[in-house]
Amino acid sequence: MPETLYLCVNILDRFLSKSSFEVATKDKLKLLGLSSMLLASKYEQRSAIGVYDIEYMAEYSYFPDEICVMEKRILQQLDWILTVPTPYVFLIRNIRASLLSDEDKIMENMAFFFSELSLTHYYVMCDYKPSTIAASAVYCARIILGRYPYWSNELKMCTGYSEEKLLYCVKVMMELCYETCKEGTMEVFKKFSSLNWSRVSCVAQEVLEEAVLS
Repeated sequence: MPETLYLCVNILDRFLSKSSFEVATKDKLKLLGLSSMLLASKYEQRSAIGVYDIEYMAEYSYFPDEICVMEKRILQQLDWILTVPTPYVFLIRNIRASLLSDEDKIMENMAFFFSELSLTHYYVMCDYKPSTIAASAVYCARIILGRYPYWSNELKMCTGYSEEKLLYCVKVMMELCYETCKEGTMEVFKKFSSLNWSRVSCVAQEVLEEAVLS
């Protein structure tokens, strides 16, 4: 579920920003990430994954007790606060205001691509509010798809952001998209290159390549 992914990243980022936890090895970071996923799943999903599911996902690299200890440490560090705004909460509403019709899947998927792309960059998640990221994702999607005007009065009212207030975040996200599409190797690019997601990462890649060459 996308809600779980967004909350997982939020939990991970908040823990790392508040804690003196040292990521001495990739194994420690992996344990932290998996424990964050476990917490997010418990919070967001009715049929949540369990400790043994995490153990299986980690190919039995960790004992269940290790996962539980890390889970408890995260909760204590975050003061047990898991109810937080994420870009996903705002994105759903913003997308509706940007669609040409209920069947405008390419616009919806392109906005999700930009939003999930931001999850892979710590400084974006830390420097900008979730609502700013969500609004900027829609703006970027409209640029790639050539939807004029890029920012309408309806979107301004829906998001609470004027076009001017988004331009810095939009610039950062477009640069991230360009670098990601140029390499074409990141998992987020591969995910959104599938037909299920309207191949939006490939569409973005083609548009940006043409823009550079022109």
